[in-house]
Amino acid sequence: MSTRKNQSENKVQEIIEKYIKESGEDFTANLRGNVNWATADEVKNLKRPTQQDYFDAIHNRQTNPVSSEVIVVEEHQKALNLIFRNGLNIRDMGNPMFGEEDKTNKKNLSTNINLADAAHNKVCVIYGGDLLGEEWELKKLNNAKIIEQDITDASYQEVKGLADEILKENEKPQKNDTEHVKKALFFALGERVKVLKRDILYTLRHPGVEVYLVNGAQEEKINKYFKIDVLATLVAAIDNPRLHYIRGVNTVVNVEKKHDGEKSTFATIGLLTNNSLSKARKGQAAINAVKLNSGENMADVVFSTNTNVAGKKGPRDYYVSSESTFIETPAKKNPAERPRGYNTFSLRIPANREITVIEGSNVPHTNPLEMIVYKEYIKNEVMRETLNRRMTEELQKYELPKTSDPVRKIQQYLARREREQRQAAVNEGGVKDGIPMSDMSSKH
Repeated sequence: MSTRKNQSENKVQEIIEKYIKESGEDFTANLRGNVNWATADEVKNLKRPTQQDYFDAIHNRQTNPVSSEVIVVEEHQKALNLIFRNGLNIRDMGNPMFGEEDKTNKKNLSTNINLADAAHNKVCVIYGGDLLGEEWELKKLNNAKIIEQDITDASYQEVKGLADEILKENEKPQKNDTEHVKKALFFALGERVKVLKRDILYTLRHPGVEVYLVNGAQEEKINKYFKIDVLATLVAAIDNPRLHYIRGVNTVVNVEKKHDGEKSTFATIGLLTNNSLSKARKGQAAINAVKLNSGENMADVVFSTNTNVAGKKGPRDYYVSSESTFIETPAKKNPAERPRGYNTFSLRIPANREITVIEGSNVPHTNPLEMIVYKEYIKNEVMRETLNRRMTEELQKYELPKTSDPVRKIQQYLARREREQRQAAVNEGGVKDGIPMSDMSSKH
Protein backbone atom coordinates (compact mmCIF):
# COMPACT_ATOMS: atom_id res chain seq x y z
CA MET A 1 0.00 0.00 0.00
CA SER A 2 1.62 3.24 -1.10
CA THR A 3 2.14 6.01 1.43
CA ARG A 4 0.55 9.42 1.18
CA LYS A 5 1.12 12.81 2.74
CA ASN A 6 1.57 12.63 6.51
CA GLN A 7 1.41 8.83 6.46
CA SER A 8 4.37 6.77 7.49
CA GLU A 9 4.49 3.08 6.70
CA ASN A 10 3.52 2.29 10.28
CA LYS A 11 0.56 4.68 10.16
CA VAL A 12 -0.66 3.17 6.90
CA GLN A 13 -0.58 -0.28 8.44
CA GLU A 14 -2.46 0.91 11.54
CA ILE A 15 -5.17 2.47 9.36
CA ILE A 16 -5.50 -0.74 7.36
CA GLU A 17 -5.77 -2.86 10.50
CA LYS A 18 -8.39 -0.50 11.94
CA TYR A 19 -10.31 -0.59 8.66
CA ILE A 20 -10.29 -4.39 8.48
CA LYS A 21 -11.27 -4.75 12.14
CA GLU A 22 -14.20 -2.35 11.91
CA SER A 23 -15.36 -3.75 8.58
CA GLY A 24 -15.79 -7.15 10.21
CA GLU A 25 -13.85 -10.36 9.85
CA ASP A 26 -16.81 -12.01 8.07
CA PHE A 27 -16.60 -9.48 5.26
CA THR A 28 -12.86 -8.77 4.98
CA ALA A 29 -11.42 -12.28 5.03
CA ASN A 30 -11.21 -12.30 1.24
CA LEU A 31 -9.42 -8.95 1.08
CA ARG A 32 -6.12 -10.71 1.55
CA GLY A 33 -6.87 -12.56 -1.65
CA ASN A 34 -6.76 -9.30 -3.58
CA VAL A 35 -3.52 -8.13 -5.17
CA ASN A 36 -4.04 -4.65 -3.75
CA TRP A 37 -3.99 -6.00 -0.19
CA ALA A 38 -1.37 -8.73 -0.60
CA THR A 39 2.19 -8.28 0.64
CA ALA A 40 5.10 -7.69 -1.73
CA ASP A 41 6.40 -11.24 -1.24
CA GLU A 42 2.95 -12.70 -1.98
CA VAL A 43 2.68 -10.68 -5.18
CA LYS A 44 6.17 -11.74 -6.23
CA ASN A 45 5.27 -15.44 -5.90
CA LEU A 46 1.95 -15.24 -7.81
CA LYS A 47 1.69 -17.60 -10.81
CA ARG A 48 -0.07 -17.13 -14.14
CA PRO A 49 -3.69 -18.39 -14.33
CA THR A 50 -4.76 -21.23 -16.61
CA GLN A 51 -7.56 -21.36 -19.15
CA GLN A 52 -9.70 -23.40 -16.75
CA ASP A 53 -9.24 -20.70 -14.11
CA TYR A 54 -10.72 -18.27 -16.61
CA PHE A 55 -13.72 -20.49 -17.35
CA ASP A 56 -14.38 -21.04 -13.64
CA ALA A 57 -14.20 -17.31 -12.95
CA ILE A 58 -16.67 -16.28 -15.65
CA HIS A 59 -19.01 -19.11 -14.67
CA ASN A 60 -19.15 -17.80 -11.10
CA ARG A 61 -19.94 -14.28 -12.36
CA GLN A 62 -23.06 -15.35 -14.27
CA THR A 63 -26.48 -14.62 -12.79
CA ASN A 64 -29.67 -16.29 -13.99
CA PRO A 65 -32.12 -13.61 -15.20
CA VAL A 66 -35.01 -15.63 -13.72
CA SER A 67 -34.80 -15.99 -9.96
CA SER A 68 -35.09 -19.43 -8.38
CA GLU A 69 -37.39 -17.87 -5.79
CA VAL A 70 -41.12 -18.30 -6.45
CA ILE A 71 -43.72 -16.20 -4.60
CA VAL A 72 -46.74 -18.41 -3.88
CA VAL A 73 -50.11 -16.82 -3.08
CA GLU A 74 -52.28 -19.40 -1.32
CA GLU A 75 -55.99 -20.07 -1.98
CA HIS A 76 -57.20 -18.14 1.06
CA GLN A 77 -55.02 -15.11 0.26
CA LYS A 78 -56.81 -12.47 -1.81
CA ALA A 79 -53.81 -10.56 -3.14
CA LEU A 80 -50.04 -10.23 -3.17
CA ASN A 81 -49.14 -7.07 -1.26
CA LEU A 82 -45.63 -5.72 -1.84
CA ILE A 83 -43.86 -3.23 0.43
CA PHE A 84 -40.59 -1.89 -0.94
CA ARG A 85 -37.79 -0.76 1.36
CA ASN A 86 -34.79 0.51 -0.58
CA GLY A 87 -32.30 3.37 -0.60
CA LEU A 88 -31.59 3.03 3.13
CA ASN A 89 -28.03 4.36 2.73
CA ILE A 90 -27.23 3.02 6.18
CA ARG A 91 -24.78 5.21 8.12
CA ASP A 92 -24.09 7.55 5.20
CA MET A 93 -23.80 11.19 6.27
CA GLY A 94 -24.11 12.71 2.81
CA ASN A 95 -27.59 11.29 2.17
CA PRO A 96 -28.86 9.53 5.31
CA MET A 97 -31.92 7.39 5.80
CA PHE A 98 -35.07 9.41 6.44
CA GLY A 99 -36.65 9.13 9.89
CA GLU A 100 -34.07 6.89 11.57
CA GLU A 101 -33.43 9.15 14.57
CA ASP A 102 -37.08 9.56 15.58
CA LYS A 103 -37.92 6.02 14.34
CA THR A 104 -40.67 7.26 12.04
CA ASN A 105 -39.29 5.04 9.28
CA LYS A 106 -40.01 1.92 11.35
CA LYS A 107 -43.42 3.26 12.34
CA ASN A 108 -44.25 3.76 8.68
CA LEU A 109 -43.06 0.24 7.90
CA SER A 110 -45.24 -1.27 10.63
CA THR A 111 -48.23 0.77 9.46
CA ASN A 112 -47.80 -0.46 5.89
CA ILE A 113 -47.45 -4.06 7.04
CA ASN A 114 -50.59 -3.85 9.17
CA LEU A 115 -52.56 -2.30 6.29
CA ALA A 116 -51.33 -5.07 3.98
CA ASP A 117 -53.21 -7.53 6.24
CA ALA A 118 -51.08 -10.66 6.33
CA ALA A 119 -54.04 -12.63 7.74
CA HIS A 120 -55.84 -12.42 4.37
CA ASN A 121 -53.07 -11.54 1.88
CA LYS A 122 -49.57 -12.58 0.92
CA VAL A 123 -47.32 -9.81 2.29
CA CYS A 124 -43.74 -9.41 1.06
CA VAL A 125 -41.29 -6.72 2.15
CA ILE A 126 -38.69 -6.27 -0.60
CA TYR A 127 -35.38 -4.67 0.37
CA GLY A 128 -34.72 -3.41 -3.15
CA GLY A 129 -31.04 -2.51 -3.07
CA ASP A 130 -28.87 0.43 -2.01
CA LEU A 131 -29.09 -0.66 1.60
CA LEU A 132 -25.50 -0.35 2.89
CA GLY A 133 -24.53 3.11 1.68
CA GLU A 134 -21.47 4.40 -0.13
CA GLU A 135 -19.17 5.84 2.56
CA TRP A 136 -17.53 2.59 3.71
CA GLU A 137 -14.35 2.79 1.60
CA LEU A 138 -10.83 3.08 3.02
CA LYS A 139 -10.44 6.59 1.61
CA LYS A 140 -13.34 7.69 3.81
CA LEU A 141 -11.43 6.51 6.89
CA ASN A 142 -8.31 8.38 5.74
CA ASN A 143 -10.33 11.59 5.46
CA ALA A 144 -12.61 11.00 8.46
CA LYS A 145 -13.06 13.83 10.96
CA ILE A 146 -11.82 13.17 14.50
CA ILE A 147 -14.37 14.21 17.11
CA GLU A 148 -13.86 14.44 20.87
CA GLN A 149 -16.51 13.72 23.47
CA ASP A 150 -16.54 14.05 27.25
CA ILE A 151 -16.54 10.67 28.98
CA THR A 152 -19.76 11.55 30.81
CA ASP A 153 -21.54 11.92 27.45
CA ALA A 154 -20.19 8.69 26.02
CA SER A 155 -22.41 5.64 25.67
CA TYR A 156 -22.11 2.54 27.83
CA GLN A 157 -20.63 0.53 24.97
CA GLU A 158 -17.98 3.18 24.33
CA VAL A 159 -16.95 3.33 28.00
CA LYS A 160 -16.90 -0.46 28.21
CA GLY A 161 -14.78 -0.69 25.06
CA LEU A 162 -12.33 1.86 26.42
CA ALA A 163 -12.01 -0.02 29.71
CA ASP A 164 -11.52 -3.34 27.94
CA GLU A 165 -8.67 -1.92 25.86
CA ILE A 166 -6.91 -0.54 28.94
CA LEU A 167 -7.34 -3.70 30.99
CA LYS A 168 -6.30 -5.86 28.05
CA GLU A 169 -2.95 -4.07 27.95
CA ASN A 170 -2.53 -4.43 31.74
CA GLU A 171 -2.30 -0.68 32.16
CA LYS A 172 -3.49 1.27 35.13
CA PRO A 173 -6.17 3.76 34.07
CA GLN A 174 -4.97 7.33 34.27
CA LYS A 175 -7.21 10.36 34.71
CA ASN A 176 -6.11 11.87 31.42
CA ASP A 177 -6.85 8.58 29.68
CA THR A 178 -10.49 8.55 30.64
CA GLU A 179 -11.58 12.19 30.58
CA HIS A 180 -12.40 12.21 26.88
CA VAL A 181 -13.23 9.78 24.11
CA LYS A 182 -11.83 10.52 20.66
CA LYS A 183 -13.52 9.00 17.63
CA ALA A 184 -13.00 8.89 13.89
CA LEU A 185 -16.33 9.76 12.32
CA PHE A 186 -16.36 6.74 10.03
CA PHE A 187 -18.71 3.76 9.81
CA ALA A 188 -17.25 0.67 8.23
CA LEU A 189 -19.07 -2.19 6.55
CA GLY A 190 -19.39 -4.18 9.78
CA GLU A 191 -21.48 -1.48 11.49
CA ARG A 192 -23.67 -1.06 8.42
CA VAL A 193 -24.42 -4.78 8.18
CA LYS A 194 -25.35 -4.85 11.89
CA VAL A 195 -27.84 -2.02 11.38
CA LEU A 196 -29.34 -3.75 8.32
CA LYS A 197 -29.59 -7.00 10.27
CA ARG A 198 -31.53 -5.25 13.06
CA ASP A 199 -33.83 -3.69 10.47
CA ILE A 200 -34.55 -7.07 8.85
CA LEU A 201 -35.15 -8.74 12.20
CA TYR A 202 -37.60 -5.95 13.07
CA THR A 203 -39.52 -6.68 9.87
CA LEU A 204 -39.52 -10.42 10.51
CA ARG A 205 -41.12 -9.84 13.91
CA HIS A 206 -44.35 -9.06 12.07
CA PRO A 207 -46.26 -12.37 11.71
CA GLY A 208 -46.74 -13.81 8.25
CA VAL A 209 -44.40 -11.41 6.46
CA GLU A 210 -41.90 -12.69 3.89
CA VAL A 211 -38.70 -10.67 3.34
CA TYR A 212 -36.70 -10.56 0.10
CA LEU A 213 -33.22 -9.01 -0.25
CA VAL A 214 -32.08 -7.68 -3.63
CA ASN A 215 -28.73 -6.17 -4.63
CA GLY A 216 -28.46 -2.58 -5.77
CA ALA A 217 -25.52 -0.63 -7.21
CA GLN A 218 -24.11 -0.15 -3.69
CA GLU A 219 -24.15 -3.88 -2.89
CA GLU A 220 -22.61 -4.73 -6.24
CA LYS A 221 -19.77 -2.31 -5.50
CA ILE A 222 -19.24 -3.82 -2.03
CA ASN A 223 -19.21 -7.34 -3.44
CA LYS A 224 -16.61 -6.37 -6.03
CA TYR A 225 -14.45 -4.56 -3.48
CA PHE A 226 -14.46 -7.20 -0.76
CA LYS A 227 -14.79 -10.22 -3.08
CA ILE A 228 -17.88 -11.43 -1.21
CA ASP A 229 -21.66 -11.66 -1.53
CA VAL A 230 -22.63 -9.50 1.41
CA LEU A 231 -26.39 -10.12 1.30
CA ALA A 232 -25.92 -13.88 1.00
CA THR A 233 -23.69 -13.73 4.08
CA LEU A 234 -26.38 -11.81 5.93
CA VAL A 235 -29.12 -14.28 4.96
CA ALA A 236 -26.99 -17.17 6.20
CA ALA A 237 -26.34 -15.37 9.49
CA ILE A 238 -30.03 -14.67 10.19
CA ASP A 239 -31.14 -18.16 9.02
CA ASN A 240 -34.90 -17.57 8.88
CA PRO A 241 -37.16 -19.51 6.47
CA ARG A 242 -39.10 -16.30 5.75
CA LEU A 243 -35.95 -14.50 4.58
CA HIS A 244 -35.01 -14.91 0.90
CA TYR A 245 -32.25 -13.64 -1.37
CA ILE A 246 -32.81 -12.64 -5.02
CA ARG A 247 -29.52 -12.41 -6.90
CA GLY A 248 -28.77 -9.88 -9.62
CA VAL A 249 -29.97 -6.35 -10.34
CA ASN A 250 -32.23 -7.19 -13.31
CA THR A 251 -34.38 -10.09 -12.25
CA VAL A 252 -37.66 -11.80 -13.08
CA VAL A 253 -39.55 -13.45 -10.21
CA ASN A 254 -42.31 -15.99 -10.84
CA VAL A 255 -45.59 -15.63 -8.93
CA GLU A 256 -48.10 -18.46 -8.50
CA LYS A 257 -51.68 -17.78 -7.38
CA LYS A 258 -53.44 -20.92 -6.20
CA HIS A 259 -57.20 -21.24 -6.70
CA ASP A 260 -59.86 -23.74 -5.66
CA GLY A 261 -58.80 -27.29 -6.31
CA GLU A 262 -55.48 -27.76 -8.08
CA LYS A 263 -55.75 -24.84 -10.50
CA SER A 264 -53.16 -22.04 -10.41
CA THR A 265 -52.46 -18.93 -12.42
CA PHE A 266 -48.94 -17.66 -13.08
CA ALA A 267 -47.39 -14.28 -13.77
CA THR A 268 -44.00 -12.58 -13.45
CA ILE A 269 -42.64 -9.56 -11.56
CA GLY A 270 -39.53 -7.72 -12.73
CA LEU A 271 -37.06 -5.91 -10.46
CA LEU A 272 -34.62 -3.27 -11.75
CA THR A 273 -32.38 -2.07 -8.92
CA ASN A 274 -29.07 -0.90 -10.42
CA ASN A 275 -29.97 2.78 -10.84
CA SER A 276 -28.53 4.93 -8.06
CA LEU A 277 -25.16 5.64 -9.67
CA SER A 278 -26.74 7.14 -12.80
CA LYS A 279 -25.87 10.72 -13.72
CA ALA A 280 -29.45 11.29 -14.92
CA ARG A 281 -31.20 13.19 -12.15
CA LYS A 282 -34.73 14.14 -13.11
CA GLY A 283 -37.78 13.37 -15.22
CA GLN A 284 -37.66 11.45 -18.46
CA ALA A 285 -33.86 11.41 -18.48
CA ALA A 286 -33.86 9.36 -15.27
CA ILE A 287 -36.46 7.00 -16.74
CA ASN A 288 -34.44 6.49 -19.93
CA ALA A 289 -31.32 5.86 -17.87
CA VAL A 290 -32.91 2.83 -16.20
CA LYS A 291 -32.65 0.86 -19.44
CA LEU A 292 -28.95 1.72 -19.64
CA ASN A 293 -28.19 0.95 -15.98
CA SER A 294 -30.33 -2.14 -15.41
CA GLY A 295 -31.32 -3.24 -18.92
CA GLU A 296 -34.65 -4.38 -20.36
CA ASN A 297 -37.02 -6.52 -18.31
CA MET A 298 -39.84 -8.48 -19.99
CA ALA A 299 -41.86 -9.36 -16.90
CA ASP A 300 -45.62 -8.74 -16.77
CA VAL A 301 -45.09 -5.85 -14.34
CA VAL A 302 -41.77 -4.14 -13.56
CA PHE A 303 -40.67 -2.24 -10.45
CA SER A 304 -37.64 0.07 -10.67
CA THR A 305 -35.95 1.13 -7.43
CA ASN A 306 -33.24 3.65 -6.45
CA THR A 307 -34.12 6.30 -9.00
CA ASN A 308 -34.79 10.02 -8.57
CA VAL A 309 -38.42 9.68 -9.67
CA ALA A 310 -41.48 7.97 -8.25
CA GLY A 311 -44.77 6.98 -9.86
CA LYS A 312 -46.28 4.94 -12.69
CA LYS A 313 -44.27 5.72 -15.82
CA GLY A 314 -45.73 3.24 -18.31
CA PRO A 315 -48.42 0.56 -18.78
CA ARG A 316 -46.44 -1.89 -16.66
CA ASP A 317 -43.61 0.24 -15.19
CA TYR A 318 -43.62 1.48 -11.60
CA TYR A 319 -40.82 3.62 -10.14
CA VAL A 320 -40.63 3.08 -6.39
CA SER A 321 -39.75 5.81 -3.89
CA SER A 322 -36.69 5.41 -1.64
CA GLU A 323 -35.99 5.78 2.07
CA SER A 324 -33.03 8.15 1.66
CA THR A 325 -33.58 11.79 2.61
CA PHE A 326 -32.49 13.60 -0.55
CA ILE A 327 -32.66 13.27 -4.31
CA GLU A 328 -29.27 12.52 -5.85
CA THR A 329 -27.96 15.87 -7.12
CA PRO A 330 -24.76 17.08 -8.81
CA ALA A 331 -21.86 18.07 -6.56
CA LYS A 332 -22.14 21.42 -4.75
CA LYS A 333 -25.85 21.69 -5.57
CA ASN A 334 -28.47 22.09 -2.86
CA PRO A 335 -30.38 18.78 -2.78
CA ALA A 336 -34.17 18.55 -2.67
CA GLU A 337 -36.01 16.07 -0.46
CA ARG A 338 -36.79 12.78 -2.14
CA PRO A 339 -40.43 11.83 -2.88
CA ARG A 340 -41.74 9.22 -0.45
CA GLY A 341 -44.82 7.10 0.12
CA TYR A 342 -44.94 5.41 -3.29
CA ASN A 343 -43.68 2.03 -2.14
CA THR A 344 -46.74 -0.17 -1.45
CA PHE A 345 -48.64 -2.16 -4.09
CA SER A 346 -51.42 -4.74 -4.14
CA LEU A 347 -51.29 -7.28 -6.98
CA ARG A 348 -54.00 -9.65 -8.19
CA ILE A 349 -53.55 -12.37 -10.82
CA PRO A 350 -56.90 -13.16 -12.50
CA ALA A 351 -55.35 -15.16 -15.36
CA ASN A 352 -51.99 -16.34 -16.65
CA ARG A 353 -49.65 -13.47 -17.53
CA GLU A 354 -52.18 -10.92 -16.25
CA ILE A 355 -51.55 -8.74 -13.19
CA THR A 356 -53.81 -6.05 -11.81
CA VAL A 357 -51.83 -3.52 -9.76
CA ILE A 358 -53.44 -1.30 -7.12
CA GLU A 359 -51.13 1.50 -5.99
CA GLY A 360 -51.30 1.06 -2.25
CA SER A 361 -51.37 -2.07 -0.12
CA ASN A 362 -55.11 -2.16 0.53
CA VAL A 363 -58.46 -1.07 -0.82
CA PRO A 364 -59.85 1.69 1.45
CA HIS A 365 -62.89 0.87 3.58
CA THR A 366 -66.18 2.26 2.28
CA ASN A 367 -68.30 4.63 4.32
CA PRO A 368 -71.63 2.86 5.23
CA LEU A 369 -73.72 5.76 3.90
CA GLU A 370 -71.73 5.75 0.67
CA MET A 371 -72.45 2.02 0.33
CA ILE A 372 -76.22 2.62 0.68
CA VAL A 373 -76.11 5.29 -2.03
CA TYR A 374 -74.02 3.02 -4.23
CA LYS A 375 -76.46 0.10 -3.88
CA GLU A 376 -79.41 2.37 -4.78
CA TYR A 377 -77.49 3.59 -7.81
CA ILE A 378 -76.84 0.04 -8.97
CA LYS A 379 -80.52 -0.89 -8.37
CA ASN A 380 -81.72 2.02 -10.52
CA GLU A 381 -79.25 1.14 -13.26
CA VAL A 382 -80.51 -2.46 -13.36
CA MET A 383 -84.15 -1.30 -13.49
CA ARG A 384 -83.40 1.12 -16.33
CA GLU A 385 -81.63 -1.55 -18.35
CA THR A 386 -84.54 -3.99 -17.79
CA LEU A 387 -87.19 -1.48 -18.94
CA ASN A 388 -85.13 -0.54 -22.00
CA ARG A 389 -84.79 -4.19 -22.96
CA ARG A 390 -88.54 -4.92 -22.59
CA MET A 391 -89.53 -1.80 -24.53
CA THR A 392 -87.16 -2.70 -27.35
CA GLU A 393 -88.60 -6.20 -27.57
CA GLU A 394 -92.19 -4.80 -27.88
CA LEU A 395 -91.23 -2.27 -30.55
CA GLN A 396 -89.53 -4.92 -32.64
CA LYS A 397 -92.91 -6.63 -33.14
CA TYR A 398 -94.16 -3.65 -35.22
CA GLU A 399 -90.99 -3.03 -37.17
CA LEU A 400 -90.52 -4.11 -40.76
CA PRO A 401 -87.80 -6.65 -41.33
CA LYS A 402 -84.58 -4.73 -41.62
CA THR A 403 -83.36 -6.98 -44.43
CA SER A 404 -86.25 -6.04 -46.84
CA ASP A 405 -86.92 -2.91 -48.91
CA PRO A 406 -89.89 -0.93 -47.36
CA VAL A 407 -90.84 0.66 -50.76
CA ARG A 408 -91.06 -2.74 -52.38
CA LYS A 409 -93.29 -3.91 -49.55
CA ILE A 410 -95.70 -1.02 -50.23
CA GLN A 411 -95.73 -1.76 -53.98
CA GLN A 412 -96.44 -5.40 -53.29
CA TYR A 413 -99.26 -4.40 -50.97
CA LEU A 414 -100.89 -2.10 -53.60
CA ALA A 415 -100.56 -4.70 -56.34
CA ARG A 416 -102.12 -7.34 -54.11
CA ARG A 417 -104.99 -5.01 -53.19
CA GLU A 418 -105.67 -4.25 -56.88
CA ARG A 419 -105.80 -7.96 -57.71
CA GLU A 420 -108.20 -8.57 -54.87
CA GLN A 421 -110.53 -5.78 -56.10
CA ARG A 422 -110.50 -7.18 -59.67
CA GLN A 423 -111.28 -10.62 -58.42
CA ALA A 424 -114.18 -9.31 -56.38
CA ALA A 425 -115.59 -7.50 -59.44
CA VAL A 426 -115.37 -10.64 -61.59
CA ASN A 427 -117.23 -12.56 -59.01
CA GLU A 428 -120.09 -9.97 -59.08
CA GLY A 429 -120.69 -9.28 -62.85
CA GLY A 430 -117.96 -10.41 -65.12
CA VAL A 431 -115.34 -8.61 -67.12
CA LYS A 432 -115.32 -7.35 -70.79
CA ASP A 433 -112.09 -6.29 -72.49
CA GLY A 434 -110.42 -6.37 -69.12
CA ILE A 435 -112.98 -3.95 -67.59
CA PRO A 436 -115.50 -5.09 -64.99
CA MET A 437 -119.11 -5.02 -66.36
CA SER A 438 -120.24 -3.03 -63.38
CA ASP A 439 -117.90 -0.25 -64.38
CA MET A 440 -119.18 -0.24 -68.02
CA SER A 441 -122.83 -0.08 -67.03
CA SER A 442 -122.14 2.81 -64.72
CA LYS A 443 -120.50 4.75 -67.57
CA HIS A 444 -123.56 4.31 -69.88
